[in-house]
Amino acid sequence: MNEMPRKVEGWQIRAEVEARRNDPFLQRLARRFAHGAREHRNTEATPRASALPESMIETAVIPGYERARAWGDIYTPTFEELLIKKNQQVLAAAEAGVAPRGRVEANFLAISGGGDKGAFAAGVLTGWGERGDRPCFETVTGVSAGALAAPFAFINRDMCLEQIYTEYGAGHLYKSRGVRGFFSDALNDTTRLDKLIRHYVTDVFLDQIAEEHLKGRRLLVLTTNLDAQRQVIWSMSQIAASNRPDRRDLFVKVLRASSALPGLFPPVHIDVVGPDGRHYDEMHVDGGVTAELVFIPPETEVLKIEDMVFKTRRQRTLYVIQNGKLGPEYNAIDAKLLPIATRAVQTLVKYQVIDNLLTLAMTAKRNHSRFLFNAIPPSFTARPRRLFDRAHARELFEVGREVGRSGCWYSSPPQSPTLLPMGKFDLANDIAVPIGGDDAGIRSPVATGLADATG
Repeated sequence: MNEMPRKVEGWQIRAEVEARRNDPFLQRLARRFAHGAREHRNTEATPRASALPESMIETAVIPGYERARAWGDIYTPTFEELLIKKNQQVLAAAEAGVAPRGRVEANFLAISGGGDKGAFAAGVLTGWGERGDRPCFETVTGVSAGALAAPFAFINRDMCLEQIYTEYGAGHLYKSRGVRGFFSDALNDTTRLDKLIRHYVTDVFLDQIAEEHLKGRRLLVLTTNLDAQRQVIWSMSQIAASNRPDRRDLFVKVLRASSALPGLFPPVHIDVVGPDGRHYDEMHVDGGVTAELVFIPPETEVLKIEDMVFKTRRQRTLYVIQNGKLGPEYNAIDAKLLPIATRAVQTLVKYQVIDNLLTLAMTAKRNHSRFLFNAIPPSFTARPRRLFDRAHARELFEVGREVGRSGCWYSSPPQSPTLLPMGKFDLANDIAVPIGGDDAGIRSPVATGLADATG
């Protein structure tokens, strides 16, 4: 028989309320909520006074860096100019004997977002370097976590990659704002991340990137202009090559912006000057909001420009490293707000990644390029205990290292998370091979082999 609920007297309720009212912790908590609510009321009705007006989004510039960025969602004269200049520099470097292979071949690398799974790409690049046949990439692109790895991949700083992705945990990257975070622009403060990036991005580091830029190589990073709801591609190598005194600040800002996951990390405000001569700011956040991978804007006339500059067709290969699994990962979710919202976003991103891979594969095919990619293998089932778990990052790094050492890459993008490719491409022997071992169970009706991606 069920017990009857115990009757609570009115005096007991009043005593409990009085006791809680005098609790120092609850008093502090109430004061913080009240302070945050007052600040929120004072600001919610007024937009950012310094925000760039919509009428100026096509004409505002960053003084000294007018050609260092372009929209990522449309082929513009600015990006065309960037591409022509790049190819002209590649040809000049080839004719001067600095990079002779540039006349006949080009290798490109795109590194995806993935949050705390960025250690996988770091491992792939390290293992690939140890293997000894990692090419010199003409262009390296990065989004979010991939944006933080891209500069080091660009100038072959493998030891730095391993250190950054395996030795630094959440406490090195951000600090919780506590209750105040709910009434500010993000739950966490990323001052620590800013300091960490600056520790590695020194003037010597930027000089090395600038030197490669002059040979025609390009380092590109994607951010999302949240005001405009549009992608922005930044030529980080051009920023480095500007030799302006503020180049380091802008370089670091863009890297922070590309990895500024809305809500978790604060947006980055980029100072611009409008056609009226006044200063405004643009709000930039994680590039992964609009795309997990980036290479070139849609409809970019790559072959037309290549023919114009090189007078011939080069052998082109686009490599993609996806910091995540492509297949579905079952996990019974707690029926609570935060777990449900987190799982929903993770699922959305998984399907966005598939779409991005298909888009890049079609872009490669249209431009007569070979398309190869790798992702975290299905056989890796370990889960992190917390966000930016260093032990988990080390495991991911070692898995990536083995993938890089293997020399095998997927050659056909999946049509959905449940239809993964069965074949990989062996770089050493230049042949398609079946997946074996732990990954043998992946099924797919999609035809495999290099021809599927390149035509």
